[in-house]
Amino acid sequence: MKTDRFQNVAAVAASGLCVGCGVCTAACPVGAVTMRLEWDAYKPTVENVRCLADRGCRRCLHSCPGKRFDFASNAQHLFENADIFSEDGLGGYHSLYAGYAADDFIRYHSASGGMICALLIYLLEKKIIAGAVVATPDPQEPIQARTVLARTREDIIAARSSRYCPVSQDGVYDTIMSTEGRYVLVGLPCHLQGFRLLAAQDPEFGSKIYAFFGLFCSSTRTRQMPEYLCYKLGLDPNNIGSFSYRDEGYPGCLKVVSKTGRTLCKIPYHEYYRQLHAFFNYRRCLLCFDHTAEFSDISFGDIHIDPYLQDDKGVNALIVRSARLDTVLRDAQQDGAIVLNPLQKETLLAAQRQGLYMKKQRIFAAFFLRRLFGRTVPDYGAQFSGHARMRDIFSVTAGLVQTWIGRRRCFWGLLGSLGKILSRIKGLRQ
Repeated sequence: MKTDRFQNVAAVAASGLCVGCGVCTAACPVGAVTMRLEWDAYKPTVENVRCLADRGCRRCLHSCPGKRFDFASNAQHLFENADIFSEDGLGGYHSLYAGYAADDFIRYHSASGGMICALLIYLLEKKIIAGAVVATPDPQEPIQARTVLARTREDIIAARSSRYCPVSQDGVYDTIMSTEGRYVLVGLPCHLQGFRLLAAQDPEFGSKIYAFFGLFCSSTRTRQMPEYLCYKLGLDPNNIGSFSYRDEGYPGCLKVVSKTGRTLCKIPYHEYYRQLHAFFNYRRCLLCFDHTAEFSDISFGDIHIDPYLQDDKGVNALIVRSARLDTVLRDAQQDGAIVLNPLQKETLLAAQRQGLYMKKQRIFAAFFLRRLFGRTVPDYGAQFSGHARMRDIFSVTAGLVQTWIGRRRCFWGLLGSLGKILSRIKGLRQ
């Protein structure tokens, strides 16, 4: 019998496969795993004296989506009641919608329509849930984020909009298990994969989760990205009171406010975000297959395509994966909390074309390069296979070079010029 060389998640982190989700901290029965924010993302640290690996415990590994996540078996379990299963990246689903919050304040100050915020408030006020696990700005370091259990309308509104920085879910398990009621867990695809694996091991935890809400994700950005933005804009991180990546309508703007309430900058989203290219992408994301949070109950994302591009307040795309949640959405619409309209599959695929291509085709080039240099790749099951294309190998290599440059502060003064050059090259290729 082949012995697994991975004894605990410390080896996963050392191999470069850790996604930084933090679910392993919840899985460990003796609290031997803690998460630490490093230069790029959260990474687990294992207290080997307490670790039970030598006695056969593998709970952290069995809950680790970075090392192994069998796509086919998990999809079969989750999508067995889905009306449609799409192999082009949408996963199994019951219905597709375009929608937004009925509350204009929430809609205007969220990334794209404010649907998650509005729906969570609706579920909370109807006493369907006791709260929600969400990412919110860290009060000690507003340019970074932390996970909290939101149990009031005000808590949920404070967590609205996007967080383009690492977020770990460590601490979530203990908070949920120590309080009454059921909760919605909001997270990135990798977060939800980890919690699905944990729920399979721990049915009591699974019974506490009312629903998993997923976010479309092309790539997580490293811890250094907001630090670079402060550097580029000449902002003192110690003087920042709030740091919003997307505020004031769609597609929004980077809005930074000082501790005294003075607006320090407002920069349109596309003017700053596109210039970042892959300089601050988290390298592990090159090995991820999931763009639309395929293992959520509802997935939420942007619709960067006409006519939705013309809406300056924002509209969300929703992929609803169960009849139960579809009924909840319709009730919320009838009660005036949200606005829903049908969304055509072809429109959604066109709007997410680039992200889906990266996760469903370009990923094989990333696998090829990892194996070429003798590095370990994640195990997504026997049915997950494909061929690397030469253009994708060049694309992945170029991205890796960019991240190599971006992680070194000595090059930050050149990133603006390099970004403009890359934008021109991309424009010529298109």
